[in-house]
Amino acid sequence: MFGQIDTMRMARELGAHAAARQRVIATNVANADTPGYRAADLAAFAPEPPGALSVGLRTTRPGHVGAGDWGSGGSGVRAARIDAGGEASPDGNTVSLGHPDAMAALLSNTEVTAHFASSPFHEVEMKDKRIHTVMTSYEILGGQATAATLITSERFKKANPKTVQAVLDATREAIDYLNADKKRAAEIYLRLAGGKNTVEELTAIISHPDWAYTLTPQKI
Repeated sequence: MFGQIDTMRMARELGAHAAARQRVIATNVANADTPGYRAADLAAFAPEPPGALSVGLRTTRPGHVGAGDWGSGGSGVRAARIDAGGEASPDGNTVSLGHPDAMAALLSNTEVTAHFASSPFHEVEMKDKRIHTVMTSYEILGGQATAATLITSERFKKANPKTVQAVLDATREAIDYLNADKKRAAEIYLRLAGGKNTVEELTAIISHPDWAYTLTPQKI
């Protein structure tokens, strides 16, 4: 019985932490154009953190979201608000959103009006008639460019030749499999990774002529 109570309490605390973090992210988005604003985040979830740190957020325009208590809101959870880090823009602002958060902000008509997106977020955004493509990385770089790479040091490669070769062989096999049957590859990806995309949507994404699957790096 006590185990069930602990599990329920943990689930409630996890939910409260996630909700608190979304409020922090919303504040970041609202201050995306505030000079000198430093993006915030919450410390990783812990059932019994040492205590909460409440820091005021500067608001400089109507509509900017101020800070309240980033603690539990009555749930019994306290989470420390921390600096999210990241490179600052010329005006000192450090707000930087990952693709999922940037997509949510763009589709929600916030102060985020543009961002560089990758698949499948780009395809989701393009379903909204208010959104259009301004430029692509290919246009900036002058052609197709590798988006994902595997990197190791020469020292590691020499010390672990079998491991390196196994990774290369596995990657080559996966690429060959994907190029041979993209629909089946989409089905496997969806089964393993989950997500809201359908098999048909994923197949269309990976079949787009702009996407090339190869071991040969380009423009890096």
